[in-house]
Amino acid sequence: MWEQRGDCSEYLGIKFPATPGHESEIRMCEEIIYRSSLEGDSSLNIKQDYAFFRIKPVERIVLNLSAYPVKNQDEITVRKVNPVKGQMSGTLDYANCKAQTESMLNFQYASEWSDTGLAVQKDINGKTCKIIQGNSGSPVLNVRGEIVGFVQSYATDNYLKLLKLGFIEKELKQKYKLDVKFEMPSSMPQHFHFTQSLCAKNPKAIDSENTTCKNNLKKSAEDGFYSDFENAKNVDEYVANIKSTIVRSYPQFLTYDLVKKQDDYSYSVHPVCLLDAKRWDKANLQIENVGFLGKAKNVKTSSRAMFIKLLATYHFDNNFAFTKKTLSYSTENGYFEADVDGANLKLHRKFMSSANYYSENKEEIKNISWCP
Repeated sequence: MWEQRGDCSEYLGIKFPATPGHESEIRMCEEIIYRSSLEGDSSLNIKQDYAFFRIKPVERIVLNLSAYPVKNQDEITVRKVNPVKGQMSGTLDYANCKAQTESMLNFQYASEWSDTGLAVQKDINGKTCKIIQGNSGSPVLNVRGEIVGFVQSYATDNYLKLLKLGFIEKELKQKYKLDVKFEMPSSMPQHFHFTQSLCAKNPKAIDSENTTCKNNLKKSAEDGFYSDFENAKNVDEYVANIKSTIVRSYPQFLTYDLVKKQDDYSYSVHPVCLLDAKRWDKANLQIENVGFLGKAKNVKTSSRAMFIKLLATYHFDNNFAFTKKTLSYSTENGYFEADVDGANLKLHRKFMSSANYYSENKEEIKNISWCP
């Protein structure tokens, strides 16, 4: 259609039904003037999906576009068509529900200011936003009868089955290098996504940037992904708490730090320097004298948390509304073993192999010296 946008009359049009004072009439497309870009559209980043085209004017009431974004819990209505079996037509109807932000289906946004919205919650009368495939493009209205959006997609429990396969978590892991888990309800409410009209282009100034929406969009998902956890302000604060806990758990022998891997949010306990023997916590170390006159010492720490892996868990209620996110961590144990002979020092990290639990890995820790 876009390739033939200047000559669209043969394949695109609108049928206006008969209403009091108006006969049924059809207006064919004269020109497609704009289409939104779906580049980068994914389960993590649902893009706007709409187009504008011209028709010859009709003498009918025109609905106004809302000047305000859709807020969480706003009551909304969508115009839909109920198909008639065996006919290429249907009856006009409404679906009523509430808008929702911070959802699993657009959870990266924590504000009404987003390019796309979500309708999912039942209204006060228990009605849902149940529509059908083919209702895409229908107007989404607020309580004042203003257009707040255009329907772009609808999903059922089949989408929940896909979600439980973990494909969103895998995308998040690949994008943010942090393991993610979704705590989801067992069933999915009827819902649909819509393009927010306030964040769509102005068809009267199609070449202009939509600064109203752009300037008010919340910070990108990258800015907020590593912060605002229920149990920590951000990942760095959480890691600092882990470090403090783990370092205190080790017997006094070495000083330690947590070193982050380059490719993800996994850490390893890394020795910094060796304490003077007078400061060793000998009660919690295994110390053996070996060699001539007992000069060389073999020192082992007890088994402790050696490798730490972070996990961000997102929690959602029965309406798939985002409720909280928490950080947790898992560990793999290991121990350090040192051979100390005067000024000479050799240090190794020992831990179980993930490939074979009964096989122990041995890794030399280089550039370790005595603490000042």
